[in-house]
Amino acid sequence: MADQRRELLQAKRIELARVEAERDLWERRVAALRGDRIDRDMLDERARAMLNLANPDDVIVQYGPKDRLF
Repeated sequence: MADQRRELLQAKRIELARVEAERDLWERRVAALRGDRIDRDMLDERARAMLNLANPDDVIVQYGPKDRLF
């Protein structure tokens, strides 16, 4: 029983580290769109995604409906 608890605790610590890393990624992305100075690349990326547009020089990689982009 104690071994199972240690294994579960270890699995949850790994999951927590993954979730914290993902949160940090999103916080950096959101911070790039806030404030008086907006990251132009991030703004361009979001505008294209929202408008479903691409630059003629872009390379388009299609993902399946269940694939995660980030």
